[in-house]
Amino acid sequence: MKALRKAPSLLASLVTVMVAGAFALGVCPTWAWAEDTPFSQNLATTDGGNRVNPSQMPDSSFLYDTSIMELSQADSYLNNQRVQVVGEAVGERINAEFDPDNCWISLKSTDGSDSVIAVYTSKSLTEAIDHYGSYNATGSTVQVSGTFYLVCPQHEGVSDLHADALNVIALGADRVHGFHFEAFLPGIALLIVGLVLFWMFRRMREGQR
Repeated sequence: MKALRKAPSLLASLVTVMVAGAFALGVCPTWAWAEDTPFSQNLATTDGGNRVNPSQMPDSSFLYDTSIMELSQADSYLNNQRVQVVGEAVGERINAEFDPDNCWISLKSTDGSDSVIAVYTSKSLTEAIDHYGSYNATGSTVQVSGTFYLVCPQHEGVSDLHADALNVIALGADRVHGFHFEAFLPGIALLIVGLVLFWMFRRMREGQR
């Protein structure tokens, strides 16, 4: 009878020892609370201590914010990349051949480099451009985003930007060219010198007669 009474006590002691050993080895927390662990704690940790979600998919909508000057000097790494640039609309809008809904515009860099990129886009997007840069006007400053082609397969291998978004960030304006008299002074001075020399030459010819 005493042996039977001691059996439950021994069994309970054995279970207690096993549970304590499991906790000491770090086994029980893993299987007991794995489902209750916060998502951030389930992330793998890199050597630098950064949390990385192994289930995160790559972002295919990457947009490379660049400049027109960089595109004009682009290497193959920018080919077929989605880019965004800001520039002044210059020249004039040219209708695309065999495609009445699309057109060509030229964007000039605003950083002083005078680089230009050809942009192929929808006519409806360009309706917001109020001025195109010329001698008598400052063009609208626009921000465009789309796919850059170093050698465009659709347009005979030219480098261009196929834009699917265009936003005007600054309106254009007419240029007023004022009259600056000082700009004519060098020409007036040369004219006077020429007249004086001509008069002296005539006097010398008359004195030889």
